[in-house]
Amino acid sequence: MSEAAASAPSALNLSLTSPRSVVVGLLSVAAVATGVWILAGGLQQPLQQRKKPLPVQQSEQLKSDEKKGASAATPGSSAAASKKKKKKPAAVPEKETTAISMESMEEAAASASAEQAPIPAAPAVPIVQANVTATNASEEPKAVETPAQIAQVAKTTGNKLFSEKRYAEALAQYTLAISHVNNNAVFYANRAACHANLGDHLATIADCDKAIEIDPRYIKAIYRRAQAYTATGQLKNALNDYTAICMLEEFQKESSVAITDKVLKELGEERAKEVLKTKVLKLPSQTFVKGA
Repeated sequence: MSEAAASAPSALNLSLTSPRSVVVGLLSVAAVATGVWILAGGLQQPLQQRKKPLPVQQSEQLKSDEKKGASAATPGSSAAASKKKKKKPAAVPEKETTAISMESMEEAAASASAEQAPIPAAPAVPIVQANVTATNASEEPKAVETPAQIAQVAKTTGNKLFSEKRYAEALAQYTLAISHVNNNAVFYANRAACHANLGDHLATIADCDKAIEIDPRYIKAIYRRAQAYTATGQLKNALNDYTAICMLEEFQKESSVAITDKVLKELGEERAKEVLKTKVLKLPSQTFVKGA
C-alpha cells in the first residue's frame, strides 16, 4: 500500500506532459484508492463481527437464569454466583452461555430441593388408655352423709308426714332420727306428738320426759306432757306442768293462765268429792241453832 502511494506522485509528474498520461494517472490513483478502501473494509468487518453483541432474547434469558440461581441458591452458592459474575467475560458464545445457564439452573434446583426437603416426622407413640369400669363416668361419687345429716333428713320427712296426718309413718321417721342423734329434744317432742295423736299417752309422757331432761325449759314438751297427764287423769302433775309454763312465760300468755285455772278448778272439784266421800255428817251445834 505504501509502495502504491509512493508511485502515485511519480505518475502524476509524468502525466503532465500529455493528456493521455493525465487520464492514465487519474485512473491509477483511483485504483490505488479503491484498493486501499477495500483493504480497510476487509480489516474492519472481522472486528465488527467479533464485537457483535448477543441477541436480545439470549441476553434476557441469561439475566433471568442468573436471578433465579441467586434467589434459590444457598449463601455459599450465592457467593459463588457473585464471583462468577465478576469474572464474566465481555462476550460469551451462544453455546457457552447456554451451558452456563443450564449448570446454574441445575445448581439452583438442587439447592432449592435441599432446602425444601421435609424433615422426617418422629414415629407415633401408641397411647394406652386404662379401662374404666364405672357404670357412668359423668356421675360424681356421692359424699358420705354424717349421722347428723341423716337425722335431719329423717326429721324433715317426718314433719311432712305429720302434716299429712300419717302419724305412724312420721313416728318411724322420728325414731330413725333419734337412732342417729339421741340428744336432740325436738326429735323426742315430735315423736311424743305422734304418740299423742295415736292415743298412746304413756309413750307421750315418756318421750316428753326425755325431751325435758335434755332441755328443761322446752315449753312445747312440758305442754304436751301436761296434756298427756290430763288425758290419763293425773291432774296434779298436769297442774304442776301448766304452772311451770306460766312461770316460764311470766304469766304473759292468757291461754296458758286460763288452762291452768281450768285444771286447778277440776282438781279442786276432784279433791272436794274425795273429801265428801270420807266426811262424817254431824248435827249443827245448839248455839248455831239458837242464833238462827
